[in-house]
Amino acid sequence: PALFLATSPGAAGAKNVLAAAEASARYFSGQLVASLSVPKFHDNFDVESQSLTHPELAARVRGFARQLAEAVESPEPEVAAR
Repeated sequence: PALFLATSPGAAGAKNVLAAAEASARYFSGQLVASLSVPKFHDNFDVESQSLTHPELAARVRGFARQLAEAVESPEPEVAAR
């Protein structure tokens, strides 16, 4: 199971890079649980505290992290067999 995050200093948040990673995950037997593009990295991330400062983005990451943990604890049968 995987959670993909992408960011950039611009407004697009590395969406093209994230889209390419999402599209290629299946070729590496990836089970993509969720993905998120974080735009304007310097405005939305505090380097000192190592945390997102945008409340909605932070909440989405926490939710995705829970989904990832659940997927790791009970992986899909085809992923577990590999």
